[in-house]
Order: sequence, then structure tokens, then C-alpha cells
Amino acid sequence: MGSRLRQSGSEAADPAGTGPDPLQILRKVGAMLTGLGDPDEVLVGALSIVLETIGAERGQVFLVDPVDGGLEIRVARNMDAETSEDAAHHSRTILERTLAEQTILFSDDARNDDDFKHFQSVARYRIVSFICVPMVTRGRAIGTIYVDNRSIVNRFARSDADFMQVFASLAAVA
Repeated sequence: MGSRLRQSGSEAADPAGTGPDPLQILRKVGAMLTGLGDPDEVLVGALSIVLETIGAERGQVFLVDPVDGGLEIRVARNMDAETSEDAAHHSRTILERTLAEQTILFSDDARNDDDFKHFQSVARYRIVSFICVPMVTRGRAIGTIYVDNRSIVNRFARSDADFMQVFASLAAVA
């Protein structure tokens, strides 16, 4: 397997059991999917739920442009437009690999991870941990959801990456 799902040092994002209530998350997802007609509103809602649920600092949703096949930013949270565009440019390898391989890319300490520490985006934006998942519908990748954290090693757990993957599949259908 060329790309890999990296497991962080912790098995659960919230070992004390004080994290988001799964039933409450499902209610939010259901309301988002059934109450919004505009696809961009769905993406905004989806990214908000992901950031809140897994405690990510920043996030972006990219969709494949149907004309040229390139990735375009559709939603960004907690970063200004210039940073968002620049980060997208420097994170292109991660985004394109996630999309092409339809797999999760995940690092719990990108600065010291042999697979990612040489990436410009990791150094330039001081990315400590990140998750990037494909949005797949009917076997075709239509985009990615990317989140990161710039201050906490092991911020994300395997369960966070799994949650994001399932969530990305739901958002892709919407």
C-alpha cells in the first residue's frame, strides 16, 4: 500500500469519555443533510461538524473542478483567504495523493514523520498533525476534507480519521 493510514499514539480522541456525544453528532449530521439545499451550505456545515467533533484547529474542503480536474477550495475555516490559497498550493501533494489513491493520509507528528517532514507546507505553516480524507461517491473521488493542528502532537486519533472518512462519504452524497 503506497499511502498509509497512520495511527496516532492514542487509541481514542477522548479517553476520559467527555467528548462529543455520538447521538448529538448524528442529529447534527441528519439536520445538515436534510435541511440544506445548497451544496456549499452542506460543505460549510460538514466542515463545522468535523472541526468541532475532532477538535481540529483549521480545515478546508476541496472539490474537483469538473472542467479541468484540478482541486478548488470550496470552504475554509479558521484561516484567511490568502493563507488558505497559499496552504492549498503547498499542500497539493497531500491533497492530490489522497484524491488519486482514495485513501486517508494522517500524521500525528508531521514535523518528525519521515513521510511528511520534508513537505514545504509542514514547515511553512508549522503543521504538527493533520488528516486528509477523500470525498467519494459512486466509486469516484470528488474532493477532499483536510484538517490540521499547529500546536498539539497526537491531537488526532485513528478514530478521528475513521470518523472523517465516514463523514466525508456522507457529505459527498449530499
